[in-house]
Amino acid sequence: MIDRPLRVFISYAQESDGHSAWVLALANRLRADGVEAVIDRYVTWLEKGWRWWMSEQIEQADWVLVVCTDEYRQRFDGNDAAAGSGRGVRWESQHITQALYDDKFSNKRFVPVLPPAGDERFIPLPLKDSRSFRLDDQYDDLYRLLTDQPPTPAPQVGKLRPRPPLPVSVSASAQPAAPDRAPPQDIANPYPGLAAFKPEDCRFFFGREKDTARVVERLQQTRFVSVVGGSGTGKSSLVAAGVVPALRGLHAPLTYLRFKPQADPFRQLAETLDRALPEERLPLGKPRVERLSQELDSSPQEVVAKAIAEFGKRQAPLAPVVPVILFADQFEELFTQTPPDTAQRFRVLFEALHSHPSLFLVLTLRSEFMHRLMEWLGGEVFASSLAPLDAIRDETRLREIIVHPATESGVGVQPELLSELLPAAHEMAGALPLLALTLTQLFVRRDPADGLTLAAYQRMGGLPKIVESAAAGIDQAIDDDPLLADACERLFAELATVIDELPTRRTAAVEPLRADAMVSVLVDALRAQGLLADPDERHVELAHETLLKHWPRLREWCARYADKLALRRQAEQAAGDWQKARTREDASGQPEKLATATSCAGPGNARSRRSRRCWR
Repeated sequence: MIDRPLRVFISYAQESDGHSAWVLALANRLRADGVEAVIDRYVTWLEKGWRWWMSEQIEQADWVLVVCTDEYRQRFDGNDAAAGSGRGVRWESQHITQALYDDKFSNKRFVPVLPPAGDERFIPLPLKDSRSFRLDDQYDDLYRLLTDQPPTPAPQVGKLRPRPPLPVSVSASAQPAAPDRAPPQDIANPYPGLAAFKPEDCRFFFGREKDTARVVERLQQTRFVSVVGGSGTGKSSLVAAGVVPALRGLHAPLTYLRFKPQADPFRQLAETLDRALPEERLPLGKPRVERLSQELDSSPQEVVAKAIAEFGKRQAPLAPVVPVILFADQFEELFTQTPPDTAQRFRVLFEALHSHPSLFLVLTLRSEFMHRLMEWLGGEVFASSLAPLDAIRDETRLREIIVHPATESGVGVQPELLSELLPAAHEMAGALPLLALTLTQLFVRRDPADGLTLAAYQRMGGLPKIVESAAAGIDQAIDDDPLLADACERLFAELATVIDELPTRRTAAVEPLRADAMVSVLVDALRAQGLLADPDERHVELAHETLLKHWPRLREWCARYADKLALRRQAEQAAGDWQKARTREDASGQPEKLATATSCAGPGNARSRRSRRCWR
């Protein structure tokens, strides 16, 4: 039993006089039964407006009753027919959805209620799995829930019965505890290291709740968001482990697709679609991924529509439409790895993706390339999609990032470690990847009793030295073996480049690297330490841009070869454009003009000896 006035807010749609009268009668009945029910009908004047009042009522209420009708569900989803109608329900839906997300979609106080003519189909999707009450038949059951009066109260817990200990053998009791026993091996590491969080890791993802809600709200409104932030701000993790699960809670079932542009965004997207589509029963001719790549370039709207329709048949055969979220991660690759001609043609496909009504499109981009994205998208589209992401510097969220994943795994964090780690993370811009790598290493080296400890952190050299510490064994091996040192130079040449004086990752094909025995050894060693990642089965890349800054060996290599790397990139792009233009000329019989090739070669034939020398 509660010993204070219980406050209940009723959210409903003013769809008819009869329905409003029924809601008023429900509120009056609750108040007569000792519950402080609140509805808009009781209010005559508001100093700050209805939106502020609704927000305040939802925040202050112990329970919120959601009166579910067809009209309410449509307004909740933003599908009200008349312009300007249903704004109250839309405002309330935003607060309800935000509150559910803040509680990781654990519903603690939002109760669906059905009026006499109501139907469970009208319960909003975020509340579908919650217990509902049909009124007026189940009013007493609802009242018991609100007032914490279960129909079958649990009996009081009695006192524990003391039991004598069982006899223990002397030899067993005399065994001292091992001082450095290994941590249990059956606990998965909740920290991602330098990799980004994935949707399945969402229960370990903390610190970005407000940013997640902001992006989800924008996606609901415009279906396209560009998350732009500095290196190390956690853009990819925000989308994968924050936005995708939140959107899935609002639009289940939801198809999730992720790709990176790399050197050929058409091929990369085609591979993503090919993996998600059902396997072909009778594959004939070219592999489907090759056909998709060509069709995405030649007839993008048709291919996009067909693929999304196929996803719907596979996931929910009876649903008219199944929404899709397409995540274009590390979109700066379109400007760093994709030839300019290909990037320009990809704009047509991007517009087809953006225009499809069932597709949510979100990209992530390093802020250094924001001007290039603005030129590529156009100023108006860029401005409407922009969602800036700032670094996390406040102690509250940093503490959540450090402590909560360990707590979820049943592992403690020493207060002494927090006292040293929090200020270090606060002082460093873009510290999230370094922090995640540090926590990953600390979890591996955790103490069985104390969990993540200050002593282990100090042995690792602290936050600024964590990359150097993780790579120490590999650095030593390279220093001791000239053949491995040469292989390291060759590997770095495949994994890094410099654009506008900015060191940047490159995605490298695995097969040629494996053909070089010493490079292959390095790839395995770096992958084992979490310094290399596999974006797909055919490629490998540096696990994070932070390595370009915080791994001394790689940082010094980029500085030493910056000019040569920039020239190499220009030559590669020119050669790529020339080769693709020649392929299209052979197919069409019409010559193409290549601005890049001409500018590189100077006056005269684009296939002259000078042009070939420039592209080499």
